[in-house]
Amino acid sequence: MIAPWAQDEVGRADLGDTRLDNRFAILLSTLGSRPNLSIPASCCGRAETKAAY
Repeated sequence: MIAPWAQDEVGRADLGDTRLDNRFAILLSTLGSRPNLSIPASCCGRAETKAAY
């Protein structure tokens, strides 16, 4: 689930592809919900970790 604040933050982002815009919002929400963890620890899998980097 995407946090409302994350959706507001990326609402005007235009990465050229709707899928990238959605993934950016999901990634921001995930990282923001666990700010004390490293990127690999806060992401839910290899694909999401790769996207974060």
